[in-house]
Amino acid sequence: MFSTLDATSLKVIKSQKPDENSKSSISVRQFMVDKPDSKKKLRSKTGCLHCRFKLKKKCDEVHPTCTSCRKRGVECVWTIQQFNPKTTKHSLSKVEDLKGLFSSKNSPNYTLDEPFSPFLKDILLNEEPLNSIEELDDNGEPIENYINQAVYTPIYLQPSSNFQLFLDGSGIELFDVYRYRVIPMISVCPDSSNYLLKTYVTLAATEEAILNSLAAWGAAKRDGPDSESRNYYRNKAREIIEEKYINNPNLDKYGFYVLLAYYLIDSGLEVFLGDTNKWYVSFKLAEDLLRRYGSAKKFLHDFNYSNDAKFLIANFQYRDIMSSVSLRFGTTCKILTYQDAFSKQFSLLEYGIDPYQGCIQGLYLLMGEIFNGSVELKHSREDLNARLKQADEVLPHDEEFTKDVNNRRVKHYINADSIYFELLSKIEKISPNEDQLYFLMNNSCELDYHLALFELYRNTCKLYLLIYIRQIQPISSEIQLILLDSFKLIDFVMESHLRTSLVMTLIACGVCCVTNLDRCEMRKKFNKLHSLCKVGNVKKALKIVEECWLRNTKGEYCHDWVTVCEGFGWKLSVC
Repeated sequence: MFSTLDATSLKVIKSQKPDENSKSSISVRQFMVDKPDSKKKLRSKTGCLHCRFKLKKKCDEVHPTCTSCRKRGVECVWTIQQFNPKTTKHSLSKVEDLKGLFSSKNSPNYTLDEPFSPFLKDILLNEEPLNSIEELDDNGEPIENYINQAVYTPIYLQPSSNFQLFLDGSGIELFDVYRYRVIPMISVCPDSSNYLLKTYVTLAATEEAILNSLAAWGAAKRDGPDSESRNYYRNKAREIIEEKYINNPNLDKYGFYVLLAYYLIDSGLEVFLGDTNKWYVSFKLAEDLLRRYGSAKKFLHDFNYSNDAKFLIANFQYRDIMSSVSLRFGTTCKILTYQDAFSKQFSLLEYGIDPYQGCIQGLYLLMGEIFNGSVELKHSREDLNARLKQADEVLPHDEEFTKDVNNRRVKHYINADSIYFELLSKIEKISPNEDQLYFLMNNSCELDYHLALFELYRNTCKLYLLIYIRQIQPISSEIQLILLDSFKLIDFVMESHLRTSLVMTLIACGVCCVTNLDRCEMRKKFNKLHSLCKVGNVKKALKIVEECWLRNTKGEYCHDWVTVCEGFGWKLSVC
């Protein structure tokens, strides 16, 4: 009835607090592991994450659900790679060596005082161009290029009988193109948390519409966006989804789940092809569906915060923020709504690294706050300018009129300052999530790439904050320092599979280039990204940036790239 706890078997865990003078704002736990001997009985190193990190007890390692998780009714999550204490201890030390990455400037009126980020200073200060970086394994042997690798998931190595029931031989081939060529191209996460595979492919095993949608994605990649094969499988998916779910007046919870997945897949496919309007139609259908259901938080709650449900909502949030529409009109959902949905019950240790957002979801949410703040201030400026125009037409002014106009101006500028300093403080204090960094501890090269991307998006948030909230000219020293800081980080991330996350950053940096030298360099970066990752919106993003250069030749005023989008008739998804 009772079990005896052997104290000699426990690991001694020390929580290391950062030094008060340290620049790091992230605390890193160090695991001091006693050298095992034949008499010691160590806690499981390969058990499920819930037992090892939540309960801190031995897991019986029964697959797919261990006894402890089954009794508690919680999701049993496993890692693919075995835990190696020696490697982890080494990797944790490496994270401490990178402490300089994380800013600890707490002053709300902090401004950039270094020309370069403290992260990877040797790389950033090196004037030589970056060479292609080759990944090595623990033995120093080269690792095959990630982009050209098939995703390793043994359960899906061969098509199941379900897939063959729904698709013919040609369809199976296209489905495999999605699995083994599209997914590695567009995802930024390890295989263990790649929900583009785990969620969509699992659902495709029982839902013919989803399977045909993924086959259509494969056809678009292999045969082209206007190919007969792509149109055939996409139309077939639409017919099935309309008959089974869209036209169903009594749609149940599972039906909402399938339909949301379908809309997000269809929207993602259009973004992949570089479409500038159709993707938004599918996104709005997904939005309407969530509103009918109740809310994103209700959706997560009703599906017990399963990882699959988390991925669908995170996917929706990512599409919402990363678009020209949100920069023009604000995000579809309030950022507080997303933060509420992704609160305590959204365990990143169980969820892992997001396929689209990697370890930087917090920065994407901050970017959404900047966009919403920009829209608020834009409306305020328009009202103020209308009042000032009225003042110019009525001369001389009476004292009450002048007093009213000046009061409006003071109120506007105080509000703008308040928004700016609040968001700047958040940008400076934010740091990567420790739970997500855990999944990268056994791959130091991958860890470096994710940390570099985090710092790069911190810079991107600063650029948008200065341009859209502070109304600073691109030619200003503040913006130019951040721009130069970002160039080397862009080159570093470009050599990794995280390059698909660079489009938003390239636009932000591109519109801030004011010299021919920088503009030529930025054009090269766009072209290199397109050559390495042939996603359709890269060329469109470059066209927008080049048009901004024509309209703002010397960078002397704040030019909104969204107005260029609207001039082209585009709703650009920047992801």
